[in-house]
Amino acid sequence: HRFLWNIRVSNSSSQIHTELFKFIPHHRRLLFLLLLSVLFLFVFFHIRQTKQKEMQKAIAQVRLEDLKIAVGGSGKFMGTALFGSLTNETEKDISILTLSIRFLDEDGAISKTHDFFPINRYSKNEWNPLAPNSIRSFGFFIDHIVPENWSGLYEAEITKLIFL
Repeated sequence: HRFLWNIRVSNSSSQIHTELFKFIPHHRRLLFLLLLSVLFLFVFFHIRQTKQKEMQKAIAQVRLEDLKIAVGGSGKFMGTALFGSLTNETEKDISILTLSIRFLDEDGAISKTHDFFPINRYSKNEWNPLAPNSIRSFGFFIDHIVPENWSGLYEAEITKLIFL
């Protein structure tokens, strides 16, 4: 079997004869599966792109404010910590929020990235979702996380939301 089109033009009748027309009836199932696979991939990527756009729109509706690094304590523990607050301006309860912090070196290059979860339904501590139009303050010790070449500068970004 040849999979290439073999086009022959007859000089006398100018008719086009292709082997493709012989190939199609014998391999309908294969062609059907191929077309179905292409359709499935198209739908999958379209849904994925739509979900990513929805996520970015929702992330834009959560405000990250008062982000600072300072010395703080909790119970018996003292150390350097990342503090801030989140305001939920969406219409849904947030059950998980991922905050990505990029620690920068002296050249401004990313030395290390770490994900924090200021809202996490799987937390060992007492947990409540972040309701619409509410504010949550947070703090995380970072002494054990920061790289040795950290300049004290950082970048922060909310990278993921999961709603209740």
